[in-house]
Amino acid sequence: MGAVVLPYRLSFAILRWRAARGVDDPAANKAFAMACAHGQASDRAAFCRRFVLYRLVDELDQALISFRGWGWHRRWVRTQGPQPPTHGPLLAITFHYGAGMHAVRALGCHEQGISIIHAPPEAAVTLGDTVGLWLARLRRVALRRLSGAEGIVIGHAATQSLARLAAGGAILALADVPHFGQQRTVSVPFCGDRVGLTTGLARLAIRAQAPVYVFSCALADDSPHRLLRIHGPLPITDPVALTQEIGHLFEATVQADPAAWHYWNIMSEAFPPPCSSLQAA
Repeated sequence: MGAVVLPYRLSFAILRWRAARGVDDPAANKAFAMACAHGQASDRAAFCRRFVLYRLVDELDQALISFRGWGWHRRWVRTQGPQPPTHGPLLAITFHYGAGMHAVRALGCHEQGISIIHAPPEAAVTLGDTVGLWLARLRRVALRRLSGAEGIVIGHAATQSLARLAAGGAILALADVPHFGQQRTVSVPFCGDRVGLTTGLARLAIRAQAPVYVFSCALADDSPHRLLRIHGPLPITDPVALTQEIGHLFEATVQADPAAWHYWNIMSEAFPPPCSSLQAA
């Protein structure tokens, strides 16, 4: 927490120093092995340091959002790409990638705010992890402040999201939510392999005729600045084609900074492609 009261450039330097000790981090090494197997990493030390740095920066973000104003966002987040509309229905899609909490602020400029589809905090922690549950709930509070709108909890998300879009609101969702083969998916290329991405978001966008924008937020090189990349609007005529386009952007995003993707560790189990090369939506 001490890093919260320091100048951000100094806070970042401290986190980078701590991340340098992440070469032996078990999760980082497991992620490196999978990334290496897919041709996306070769330097174990560099990959592990950056993988751990992202985790530390994400934790610092939560504190910064609670204790600092929007001037932080204006100074440290750079935007590249088209600005999404600030009124009317909008579906913003991102991935479990980088350090994107402050990117939500840019999308939160929508006149109605942007409702984030999320799992309940209890789903993010193991049973009995009181501290983890407390932190997960604080994260929801921080995101609520950034987004300017109440979130939508997974369970009846499709119905609530459709109603929100029909009322001219905005939705933010993650495309790489682990599905373990339990949902309808489209098989998309991913770093020399294939993974399954669910078609639910594409079907929601087409049903609501909502413009789709895809964004990612990563550390800019080795500096404390963030680079927010926005793509869109994507064509929304067909759910399979739309999911494939999202998959193309997903692959390109991960390839741009492999250590920024949080799910290397569970890639094979969490995102299996359907039995056929393409499964209709």
